[in-house]
Amino acid sequence: MDSRLNTPQITRAVEALNLSYDDLARRLEVLPASVTQWLSGETFPAANRLLKLSFILNMSFDDMIVNSLPKLPEPIVAYRRKAQKKTTEVEIELAKTKGRLLRPLAQYMGNRHVSAATFRAPSKDYSYVQQVVSDLRKSLGMSDEDIIGYSNLIGKFSELGAVLIPVMWGERETHGNALHILLPECNATWVYLNLDANVCDFNFWMAHELAHVFTPNLAGTDEGEDFADAFAGALLYPRACAAKLYPHLTGKHEGVVVNMIKAAAKERVISPYTVYLAVNNYAKEHRLPEFKFNIFGAMKNFEKQFPDVTHLLFPDSAPDAATYIALTKSAFVTPFFDIVTKHLQESAQGPGWLSDLLETSILDAKAIYLALGGDAH
Repeated sequence: MDSRLNTPQITRAVEALNLSYDDLARRLEVLPASVTQWLSGETFPAANRLLKLSFILNMSFDDMIVNSLPKLPEPIVAYRRKAQKKTTEVEIELAKTKGRLLRPLAQYMGNRHVSAATFRAPSKDYSYVQQVVSDLRKSLGMSDEDIIGYSNLIGKFSELGAVLIPVMWGERETHGNALHILLPECNATWVYLNLDANVCDFNFWMAHELAHVFTPNLAGTDEGEDFADAFAGALLYPRACAAKLYPHLTGKHEGVVVNMIKAAAKERVISPYTVYLAVNNYAKEHRLPEFKFNIFGAMKNFEKQFPDVTHLLFPDSAPDAATYIALTKSAFVTPFFDIVTKHLQESAQGPGWLSDLLETSILDAKAIYLALGGDAH
């Protein structure tokens, strides 16, 4: 563990406020056992709980935390950007906290750590990107024009050793729909995927995250994000498709062009923006006239014609914990819940740890904990 709580200092602060550990747990919205584990050094609180603890006890982080040596490298994290919104320091720290919580799970991954099939010199060069996505399509048994969705890519994550973590975080407008975490000390890769996302966006995010798995040397950098965007766009709407569509768009009125782009996007369950960029990138590469108009205005309400992934997986109703685990484990071919089960069996972790790891309510975490075979008491 990189850090631990300064138990003597915190204990004195708790006593000075005349609080019991049960009182503290209630105010932090965690189980009393979680507080005990933090103070014993077994676990470390998530960033949001650590912040709340500092407010309750009126203590600085420097007073609350003791750094331990040797210090492990920081987890490398990458949120899927949306609308070019900047990721805040708080969001980055919360993501790193998830990485620290994932650390003890790496021992159960066996030989799943990413070590092969990475791109040696990834580049945003048009020809390079088109070549690597063409090679990937061939490895999937698909032609350059076949429609690709997220389900086609799941096997590649498993093949490369990345562990998918399907979560249900509700609709999120900014970054919380895909999160990539790389633990440098063991080369373990984890990818959170928010199932409460429109399938149109989800297809792009899966392709984007796969690019991160192929380029661990770019993890956590702007260059990595840019390459992942270029890779995802080319994979979902490759050169062969752009070459066919472009001649039909030339010389047409803007409204006609927009409708044709939207029709192409609908067919492939992707954003019109992805098609728009693919066509213009093709035009630029071949020194042809590009299309210049505000595609974002044309995208209003486009996604509403598609369901979110949660409704595709659970069409009848919101799932109980056991159903959520069973269906996502099968649909995403993920060993995540088996890994968590092993860790729970061999550690003192409980629902509070699961709540922090999955960023879910303590009530839902308790249900998942029990479904994974946790002790009801």
